[in-house]
Amino acid sequence: MTDPNPRTQSHRCVPVCEWRELAAHLDEILGLDVYGCEIHERWSGRLRALREALLWVDPDPDTVHGWLREGGERVLRDLVGGSPPLCHATFRPYIADPFVRRLRKLLIKRGVLPRSDE
Repeated sequence: MTDPNPRTQSHRCVPVCEWRELAAHLDEILGLDVYGCEIHERWSGRLRALREALLWVDPDPDTVHGWLREGGERVLRDLVGGSPPLCHATFRPYIADPFVRRLRKLLIKRGVLPRSDE
């Protein structure tokens, strides 16, 4: 079976192992096991969509890793820990972060979040 995420196959000359490392790190943060099965089944579709958006938000996995190291991991844990997670209200405390704005915009574009009047 092939991985459905093209970034784990190769993207813009970034070695496949870098994308797989990022995907594994995201799985850990989002509560997904190494096989992609949700621990948080209640939010399975949205967690998968968030994971995919994070793999596509920047062409360089080091950018995402850097954001995670600089506080992004806490932001992600807060976003998925909300009730419900991944709604516009959960993004408001972090909207000053340019990476969070890009991520939110991508989630809107992909239909994970509804369009916002903000």
